[in-house]
Amino acid sequence: MFDNALENAKEKGKRSKRPLALFALDCDHFKQINDTYGHEVGDEVLKEFSNRIKQKVSDNSIVSRIGGDEFLIVQPDIRKKEDATKIAKSIVSSMKTPFQIGHLTILVGTSIGISFYYGDDISKEDLLKQADDALYDAKQRGRDCFRIYAERKQYSLW
Repeated sequence: MFDNALENAKEKGKRSKRPLALFALDCDHFKQINDTYGHEVGDEVLKEFSNRIKQKVSDNSIVSRIGGDEFLIVQPDIRKKEDATKIAKSIVSSMKTPFQIGHLTILVGTSIGISFYYGDDISKEDLLKQADDALYDAKQRGRDCFRIYAERKQYSLW
């Protein structure tokens, strides 16, 4: 379902000549939450995590959980890179408020990788790989941040 939504967003972006941003993100140190508090608490953390993401993106965004603690966001109609960075900063900031799960107070963060589609012939797989590469770089840089994919493996840190 997500693949179809991404392809449709790419086609729409190509026709409208407006780029889209693809965000790859996950819940930092989620395995520790599951291992410490159990899968039921982990599931509740993921629900709250996804709710916070949805609050920070526009109504025409596509938010999808692709497995475990990994999420993808397709944000169409990006006018400039700063629009995407504003969304990423907002998501990272929203995760700084502790999660209240029953009697537990749990701190989480998020790492985000962002790639852009400008109407060129990049495949969906390559666009996903770029976002994933940027996500990996954010994790290597200490997590709780975002990175933007750029050619030649140069990243923008925000």
